Amino acid sequence: MKNRMIICVLAVFCALSVGCGDKKEVTEPENIEVTEEIKEEEPEKEEKTEEKADVPESDEEKRTGYSSLDDILEKIEKETKDSEDHAVELMGNAMEPISDYDTYVANKEGVTKAYSDIFSNSEKMYKSIGDYALEYCQIVAQGDEFKEYKEWDNALTVFYKVFDAQYTDYYKTLDGIYTDTYKNLDEYISSGYDTHDYSEASDTWSEMYERYSDSWSEMYEQYSDSWGLLYEEYNNVWSGLYNDDRNVEKIIADTINGYKSESTKSSEETEDSPETKEAEEKEPVEDDKSESSSGIRPEFQKAMDEYVAFFEEYCEFLKTYSESSDTTKLLKQYNDYMKQYTETMQALQEMDTGSMSKEEEKLYMDTMTKINKMLLDAM
Repeated sequence: MKNRMIICVLAVFCALSVGCGDKKEVTEPENIEVTEEIKEEEPEKEEKTEEKADVPESDEEKRTGYSSLDDILEKIEKETKDSEDHAVELMGNAMEPISDYDTYVANKEGVTKAYSDIFSNSEKMYKSIGDYALEYCQIVAQGDEFKEYKEWDNALTVFYKVFDAQYTDYYKTLDGIYTDTYKNLDEYISSGYDTHDYSEASDTWSEMYERYSDSWSEMYEQYSDSWGLLYEEYNNVWSGLYNDDRNVEKIIADTINGYKSESTKSSEETEDSPETKEAEEKEPVEDDKSESSSGIRPEFQKAMDEYVAFFEEYCEFLKTYSESSDTTKLLKQYNDYMKQYTETMQALQEMDTGSMSKEEEKLYMDTMTKINKMLLDAM
């Protein structure tokens, strides 16, 4: 079943179709009384229908019609919106006193603190949404109105659509904040090359870029991990209900523990890999950046091109996978791509920006931006 496959972090998910054949009505224009009599004999069915609230057509896909669930969805939307506004405010306050090289140097710690505060704020938001997810799934699992497949499947599908949309919007907001911050600081610090010692200004720029790059990577990893965990919870709850297991509290707890164990295992495998050990054994190269102080090395350009080419192929496969009517034939390819995806993202995040020339740093950032756009477009 295509719609039930677990898709990794930033993978494209084809929303569960809710289609159910329309009931075929037998019209009897000459005997209206028969229809009325049938309605009187089925009061329970009418009562259940009345429990659903009218949902505006524009919001139909993101509301269930049940107030107990829709209230939670609204809380999730409010949580993300408040966090977005807070993040904008935090970085806005940090950047307000900065207008040139000297004011950056005097207030740079404020920018670093803003990165840290945004990360902490995001952590609280993701935790809160996780709590809402548990509450939502418990209502679906325990409510009599969600005993039928059509009802609980629709409720979970709506939940996925809402959390996915909110997470995506939140990431785009933070990415915009971080990107704008980098561009502004790049302009301010670059102006210092004419008024300050070149070496000093260069070190200041490198320090700014490293803080920005590290903070962006932490933000992105936090977002992708949180999205991946919540998607896996949703997927496992769906599978549980499909198999008549309604103990969603245990399902979600097991999912969280399994997700953490998998992340720890992956981290340990990376640390113990031959490539990591070989890198640790190598002698540090002095003044490596001075040898590549300008221009782009051919091997670096080739690496960036290969990364972009892989993600173009990866996103195209995701499209094929999501549109396939029989994904079982694509499972081997899917697993191969997941492995390549993990290795490629890890390689990108572990690149030593300290050895790059300024041109290479710009190419690296442009490449990451291009890859991120492809992934977001594929969602």
